[in-house]
Amino acid sequence: MREKALKVIDEDRVVLDKLLKAFKVRKEEPEKLEEASKECVLFCNTVMEDSLETLKLVSRLEKSWE
Repeated sequence: MREKALKVIDEDRVVLDKLLKAFKVRKEEPEKLEEASKECVLFCNTVMEDSLETLKLVSRLEKSWE
């Protein structure tokens, strides 16, 4: 889980960088902004799903300690 979390941090930088670059050229190349925005949404969705899985695991661990 730790390795996955560190990987997400690196991926976040890449996705955000693409979005910021696309935002700068949005008037000349609006398709780049659309593509980068979609990638951001997909990335956020993946992070959310991983977070939910982590919460489920923590919940099971907590119950096993009771």
